[in-house]
Amino acid sequence: MRGEATEVRPYLFAAYRDCQRMVRDDRWKLIEYCVGNERHSQLFALSVDPDELNNLAENDASADVLARLREQLRRLGAEFDDPDLAFYSTAPGGK
Repeated sequence: MRGEATEVRPYLFAAYRDCQRMVRDDRWKLIEYCVGNERHSQLFALSVDPDELNNLAENDASADVLARLREQLRRLGAEFDDPDLAFYSTAPGGK
């Protein structure tokens, strides 16, 4: 395969049981998860916060990024046939 172009996905999607989903691109990482009956979101700007210390999910300046990644999370869940699609309808900002 040397010399052949390799397609790189623009997003990485991951799931943990029925309580956590994650999507990231080259700059941002969104984690949606639940603890008990409470839903939580974490949004990190990986280019300036690689250790994921500053959660920007509640930051108004990050609202567009948060909405874009939530939509991408829903799309990837459907694309990969996530068996727990109910997770997306109850996630913050879910439909």
